[in-house]
Amino acid sequence: MQIRPFEAADAPVAAELVRPLQPGILVTPAYLAHRERAEPEPAQRRSWLAVESGDVLGFATSAVKWDEPGAVGRFWIGVRPDRRKQGVGAALYDLAERQARAARVQRLTVEVDDDPDGLRFVEARGFERLSAEIVSSLDPRLADLGELDGLLAETSAAGFELTTLQAMAGRRDDLAAFYEAAGAWPPGGCEGNRITAEDLWRYIFERPELSWEGSFVVLDECGRLVSLASLVVDPAQGRAENDWTATLPELRGRRLALLVKLASIRWARESGIREIVTANDEDNVPMLTLNRRLGYRRLYAQVELSRAL
Repeated sequence: MQIRPFEAADAPVAAELVRPLQPGILVTPAYLAHRERAEPEPAQRRSWLAVESGDVLGFATSAVKWDEPGAVGRFWIGVRPDRRKQGVGAALYDLAERQARAARVQRLTVEVDDDPDGLRFVEARGFERLSAEIVSSLDPRLADLGELDGLLAETSAAGFELTTLQAMAGRRDDLAAFYEAAGAWPPGGCEGNRITAEDLWRYIFERPELSWEGSFVVLDECGRLVSLASLVVDPAQGRAENDWTATLPELRGRRLALLVKLASIRWARESGIREIVTANDEDNVPMLTLNRRLGYRRLYAQVELSRAL
């Protein structure tokens, strides 16, 4: 077995391994390659493949959490089920931890999907549960979209306009301001290490799977962005992921998030998408309630664990 750095040319085989191990996100070759080249430099992301006789046995990635305060890192390791408990994961973990220490990370975190073996692997290395996200799934063909027309009329009468993300294509600074105001990262998360509007644009809005037609925004009567639901799509797999849904704090409770999500679900249905996945913090009761209302069904809890270095 050899372990070597991940390269863009490895993306197709890496995606084949990672996709079934991370069902809660949309994994494509383009996503893996884009993340590696486009994530802001403070992330210091590094990734590796474990290979034997040309076969990929495992994949690992390690990065600094640039969008949170403090020196916090995160990693993820996936090993082919038939090659587990043979030292592949341990070798990849050693590289990931070494990279985190080189980046002067003080605390290391990992997210474990519905994988008891993976949970035991990290707990044996001193990781303890920190929080969890609820991973849910929706078949847009079965969603009830009956509220959409009435809600659209109601919000239009109040001075709001529903449109696609394409309306924001030339407004990079406004998008960056919205992401910060709507809570894309914790308060102080980028202090002293703040990403620019160009960084955000390159990482989020140049992602190949982002659908500019399937993502929707609400603008107020002054043209200000006040609510957004972004959708990333893999048409070949018939899958999509709710990348982020948010509304400015002062306008929450006015059903704007419901409007943009309903619009994106309708688009997904009309575009032949068979599954939309999403993940929400277990304590984000408003969004979990909204998802249940829309017909999302809970799949599992993705557990985040942490240990000090």
